[in-house]
Amino acid sequence: MKHLYLLTLLVVFLFSNLDAAVYYVDSQNGNDSNSGLSASSAWKTIAKVNSAKFLPGDNILFKSGSVWREQLNVLSSGLAGVPVTFGSYGTGSKPVISGSNLQTGFVVHSGYIWKVSLSNYPEQIFFNNIRGNEKSSLSSLKSERDWYYDSSGKKLYIYSVNNPSNYKSPGIEAAIRYNAVYINAKNIVVKDLQVEKTAHNAVHFTSNASGVTIDNIDFLQWTDAENSARAGVVMDGTNNVVKNCTFGKNTGNDLADQNWAGFVAILVSGSNSEIHDNKIYHSSTENENNTGAYAYAIRLVDVSGKTKVYKNYIYHPGSHGIAVVSNTRSGDEIYIYENTIEYPGQAGISAYKTRGEDGIGGKGYVYKNTVCYANRLGGDVGGNGTQASGIHFNDGVRAGTDPKKPYMKWYCYENIVHSNRALKVPNSPDASGISMDYNANRVEVYRNIVYNNYSKGIYIWNANNCKIYYNLIYGNDAGTTITALNGGVESADNNQVFNNTYYKNYNGNDKGANIHAEIYFGMNGHNNIIKNNIIFSAREGYALVYNNKTNTWGHQLDNNIIYSERSIVANDSYNGQMTFDQWRKAHPEFDKYSKNADPQFNNP
Repeated sequence: MKHLYLLTLLVVFLFSNLDAAVYYVDSQNGNDSNSGLSASSAWKTIAKVNSAKFLPGDNILFKSGSVWREQLNVLSSGLAGVPVTFGSYGTGSKPVISGSNLQTGFVVHSGYIWKVSLSNYPEQIFFNNIRGNEKSSLSSLKSERDWYYDSSGKKLYIYSVNNPSNYKSPGIEAAIRYNAVYINAKNIVVKDLQVEKTAHNAVHFTSNASGVTIDNIDFLQWTDAENSARAGVVMDGTNNVVKNCTFGKNTGNDLADQNWAGFVAILVSGSNSEIHDNKIYHSSTENENNTGAYAYAIRLVDVSGKTKVYKNYIYHPGSHGIAVVSNTRSGDEIYIYENTIEYPGQAGISAYKTRGEDGIGGKGYVYKNTVCYANRLGGDVGGNGTQASGIHFNDGVRAGTDPKKPYMKWYCYENIVHSNRALKVPNSPDASGISMDYNANRVEVYRNIVYNNYSKGIYIWNANNCKIYYNLIYGNDAGTTITALNGGVESADNNQVFNNTYYKNYNGNDKGANIHAEIYFGMNGHNNIIKNNIIFSAREGYALVYNNKTNTWGHQLDNNIIYSERSIVANDSYNGQMTFDQWRKAHPEFDKYSKNADPQFNNP
């Protein structure tokens, strides 16, 4: 093994010290019979690139301002530290690799309907860069940019008031290639390009891809079809990175900018992946139909090893900003940190059914993210009628949970979560800051700042053994709720809430479920601990609300500072409103050492 290691070092040394070849590709002035070894003797086509064999350290450079309507197949591998690099040269706009072909030769079918022969089904049609509207029949073509493909007759039909030949550049394009870049190699860098208008994925990593870096790529108009296996980047394999890329555009027109995006931006599987410093704007489908509920920005599925998603900026996707749906095993780790997520259709960060495949599972860390204005489509067709929170942990209903596969252990800390809402259903109880929902057991939430959400700040609903501590929670409809579904099937047991500061969690009657409590607990909950908190109630609300009518016992409350802007501090199901002394008299088991005192905040 020692000799093999030394031989590997020698090979790396030799390759790193050889004069690596640089190949140039120019779609306008190149010629495939050239050597490709200088800008003046550049190759012309990607087909020529695909037919060549490259060595570690080689660079293949595409001329800026050029456009290729071909698929780049990356099949030659580099070595660790000595990659094969695909990039750009020259000045001007980034080189474009397009999944679409120009369509010319249209003839009149009837009226404003035109037709042209097309041998393959086009996943997308573009009219001067604007995505067209696919229709299910020829008779449905009624408006500008409507299109229909007749698979039996191999004809494309479009609706256009003007002759399609009069369209200015780039004209009418049909997305027929599955990918712009296909990677089945190791130790590769692809950078400084623009990829666009694909039938499926803009960039596709196979499971054999390893040590691949995608850097500073602009992604436009990749597939807009709802499909769990397609995205701007489909990222499989091992030790791969996507960084510094831009997905879509943000011109300031939220509706029009859907045109520049695709359905899901990044779909991650495989092992030890990193996704960082990317900008993701919009989804191609957001609120016009119920598929928007699946239009994620970044989606993690079946990841393993150490997966990192950090320092990304995500704006206005149709669904979750970052969604994790992945079984894990002991030793797997997921890190989601320092991301900024604004105006997602559903949750900013969602961890759904992240179970321990081996009966133990990995660990997840969600920290130092900023999530705001999430759940934008809560209650709307684009969110499929469902609500979410800024950061949402959820394992589904208990009936669907395998007890041998526990919910993954998550730590959620030092996030700023604010202004999350459900505009269509403003009194929804789910438009909250951070939630542990439906058997998301063992989640720990600490040192977060959570404020001005339509509903709860941090809540536990049908979940057990969770911890909420050292958080600052203010300006929500309620601070924290610990409760379970009525009927006794679910429970909220053995949770701990301690060392938090709650301040004026009352935001009027037009937002949230109108709980108006700093802490609400009770129904189908048992043995929960609420201690060492500072609880400052608004005049219109309550410090404590206790639902003690339905299957609740064993709770511990003590060593809290409890204060209200009025004399009433508590409310329970039997006694109604109570002062602090009345509360302790009615519940001598609670708050024996708590104090009813103004915490004297310097600055709320």
